[in-house]
Formats: sequence, structure tokens, C-alpha cells
Amino acid sequence: MDLLSFPPLAAILDAAYALLMGLADLLHPLAGSASAALAVVVLTLLVRTILIPAGIAQAKAEQTRARLAPKLQALQRRYKNDRERMSRETMKLYADEKTSPLAGCAPVLIQAPIVGVVYALFLYPVIAGHPNALLTDQLLSLDPPMKVGDGRAS
Repeated sequence: MDLLSFPPLAAILDAAYALLMGLADLLHPLAGSASAALAVVVLTLLVRTILIPAGIAQAKAEQTRARLAPKLQALQRRYKNDRERMSRETMKLYADEKTSPLAGCAPVLIQAPIVGVVYALFLYPVIAGHPNALLTDQLLSLDPPMKVGDGRAS
């Protein structure tokens, strides 16, 4: 079963395709046949810019983890035979420091579906029943553009 044929995922993929094609159309006067590639670069920069605050939070969480590492090791040594007590003390340490063991995971959790959708846009020759025009453009090639379904190997 193709997971992207599931209607909600297909709708997300179709919306992303429309967004990327619209951006490529806007960039076509500037970039010509490389407009789809430039649209992906612009989309990537836009997503990375939006994720800057989450990246800063991730860096701060990493600093906190590094600062707490010696205390966590001491707890692990102290309560190595009492897993339940070690868990309680570890959670108490995180609560006292006003942090979480999962702090800093947000950028990955936010970015992964976006990267997956963009990847899928260049994987499937047909999206929501229409040919994927993103696969017809050639970047830095002397060959004429390949049409979807013409059978040529790339």
C-alpha cells in the first residue's frame, strides 16, 4: 500500500506541490529552467529561518544537558541498584533546573515532516492524479527536459 495515497497525506502532498510550483512560477523569470531548484532552495531557507527560535532553544537545551551531565552521573552511581529512586531523583533534578530530558527535540520533530514532504515531491511521478512537473525540469543539463512517463532512464 502506498502511504501517500491516504487522502489526508495526499492532500498535504498536493498542497505542498501547489505551493512549490507557485513559487517556481514566481521565480521562473529570474531563474528560467532552474526555477524549481531555486524554489526548493528558497523553501529550505524559509523553513530554516522559521526554525531559528527552535534551534536556539535546542542549543540552550544542549548546554543544560552538558551542565547537568556530571550531576546525572553522580545520581546514576549513587542509585545504581535502585532504578525507581534513580528515576525519581533524575526527574526531580530536571524539575529543579526547570528543564526536561526531551528539551530540544522540537526542531527535529517539526522539520522531519517538512523534509519528508519535500522529498516525496521529487519521488512520485504522479501527485494527486496529475503529472509531477517538478520532475520534468533539468538542472545543468545539455539534454532536453524529460517528460513524465517517456520511459527514458535518468
